[in-house]
Amino acid sequence: MLREQIERLIELVENHVVNLGIVPIEATEHAGLDGSWNLLDFVDDDPLLYIEAGGAATMSNQAKDVLPMRQAFDVLCMQALAPRASVELMMGIARDL
Repeated sequence: MLREQIERLIELVENHVVNLGIVPIEATEHAGLDGSWNLLDFVDDDPLLYIEAGGAATMSNQAKDVLPMRQAFDVLCMQALAPRASVELMMGIARDL
């Protein structure tokens, strides 16, 4: 199952459906370690921040909440491998499964 999931992600990246960047395991500190969160952008509405932590979930569209996480996301993107390098890494993992 894992191989099929990885292959599907590769397909989505190569078809420009999603952007994917893998943060290398060597990056021992990054904003993604604090928990799960999502930034949702909308055409006709304010962005929405969705955070899951400690078994609870919260949402906010307040700039004071959204902006720090947008900055954290930007840092994560800089730490992540480029899309092509991420695909190559996933291809290697899929071959090894």
